[in-house]
Amino acid sequence: MIGVGWVLGPLPRLLSRDPVGQRAVRGVAAALLTVIAGFHVAVFQYRYAQQSVPLGTGRDRVLVDPVRAEALGRVVQDLDGTGLLPDESLLVLPEGIYLNYLVRRRSPTPVLNYMPIEMTLFDEDEVLGALQLRPPADVVWISKDIRSEYGVEFGESYARRIMQWLEAEYRPSDRYDGGEFAGRPFTVRRWTPR
Repeated sequence: MIGVGWVLGPLPRLLSRDPVGQRAVRGVAAALLTVIAGFHVAVFQYRYAQQSVPLGTGRDRVLVDPVRAEALGRVVQDLDGTGLLPDESLLVLPEGIYLNYLVRRRSPTPVLNYMPIEMTLFDEDEVLGALQLRPPADVVWISKDIRSEYGVEFGESYARRIMQWLEAEYRPSDRYDGGEFAGRPFTVRRWTPR
């Protein structure tokens, strides 16, 4: 990093004397930014094209990829048919607040996601206290590759006490497999109170 600063540091001063050099650097920078933006647009278009299966109905309909659609569609259908009372909540771990929306169940805590950033911002003991005070009627675990994104794993590297509480108070009841997604098996697990 120091080397980059050493090489590029005098560039503005040198270019201020040479209008042709200024235009050349601006042109190269604009071309580079165009290539980078074009790459990101192409990646976005590819990923968006993969999202072809509807989840939800009417105004709630979103498109998801076929792998996740099967597992998520089955869990949404099962949760809709459970007969939960309107005031009963659904905990979705580690993230997936859209599932709460689709089945019209509130989250039991003010925290919407339980990813490393949220667990850093919100004290785990407070989140756990909220869960113990108002335990959810159902818990859904949506597999997510947190380790490659953050270098940690839910229940191992962070949120250990929440995972211990979950395993003590709930039992796995249903498993919905959707196939391989991003190089890993995509699984949704439903937990119900013991």
